[in-house]
Amino acid sequence: MTQTYRSDTKSRLGILLKGSISAALIAWLISQVDLATFSARLTTAHQDWVGAAAALLLLQVVIAAQRWQWVLRALRISLGLREALRIVFVGLFFNQTLPTTVGGDIVRVLELRRANITIGRATTSVVLDRLSALLAVLLIVALSLPLLLALINETAPKISLLVASLGGLLGLVGLAHLDLLVAVLPRWKLPTHVQLLLRNGRRVLFGAHYSAHILGSSLLVTIISGISVGLIARSLDIEVDILTCVVLVPPVLLISTLPVSLAGWGVREAAMVVAMSYAHVGTADALLLSIAFGCIVMAMGLPGGILWLLRSYNATRPPIAPAKAH
Repeated sequence: MTQTYRSDTKSRLGILLKGSISAALIAWLISQVDLATFSARLTTAHQDWVGAAAALLLLQVVIAAQRWQWVLRALRISLGLREALRIVFVGLFFNQTLPTTVGGDIVRVLELRRANITIGRATTSVVLDRLSALLAVLLIVALSLPLLLALINETAPKISLLVASLGGLLGLVGLAHLDLLVAVLPRWKLPTHVQLLLRNGRRVLFGAHYSAHILGSSLLVTIISGISVGLIARSLDIEVDILTCVVLVPPVLLISTLPVSLAGWGVREAAMVVAMSYAHVGTADALLLSIAFGCIVMAMGLPGGILWLLRSYNATRPPIAPAKAH
């Protein structure tokens, strides 16, 4: 009883801390701009460019669902694209409504469990799906380093970017091959489930029939985020080209996944302000851009809430009794 109470208290404190960080960061950033002008620009955005960005982000969800289906196939789990798309939409909804960006991943695991997939295999599929997305972001950042370093003048950010991108990329590849290293070091021993996860990770991300499909779709998902931000910038008359957004947005996405705020809010805005400053975009414009992007992503998750409610309703309503013959 005491243990449960402490766990609940710790969870509430964690949510409160994340909410405070999000609120504090957004409040500080908004204090740097003219709120009246800020609101007017947000409400008078060119709807055609906003629609194009929304359509791309919708396509991004479909591609993400296809990627996850390929991960599942590589793990010998059968799930139709339609059902994968439904679950991804539901996960996206909960990513925006729960106090952590992994909340949607937990929901995806539970949805697979309802389809009689074991918790272990369901968790493995979601973890590897996440890792494929992370691998793509790190790869794009690494490939964009010449352009990124040309935009940045200060030495410290350049070093941080080099260490984070190349170190993260090498670390992720090394982690996927850790079980091979442990196999030749008899004194090292990993738990069986960890060895299985690493083995599956190496096979799915680097050796399976679907590996190229998975990585290619992850790269496309990341690039679409950058293009979408560029289209939103055009809708707001912010002078930054789409290629620059494709280069600058992946580091922002990487930072916003840190579990220190509510659904990345606040952290994403602060990272966007810093990143866009290297493209000579002012604080107000960068903040406006990030909030507009976040709102559209949140809107993309709304169908997931409806699908989840419909699934819950259909699962709990009593069966219809057969009509009696007269």
